[in-house]
Amino acid sequence: MEPIIVDANKVFAAFITEDIVPDLLFSGKFKPVGPEKLLEEVKKHKGDIARKQERS
Repeated sequence: MEPIIVDANKVFAAFITEDIVPDLLFSGKFKPVGPEKLLEEVKKHKGDIARKQERS
């Protein structure tokens, strides 16, 4: 599996949008790699992400 470096904006986009970003991140062809703070940022903004997806 090929590593791919991601930042918080790309991860948020993968959860919210329907374009190539989520297709690439969740394809299983790549191993997403990012800073340790990335997971903290996702947890911090999970409510915003859910609202934009219209889910909980």
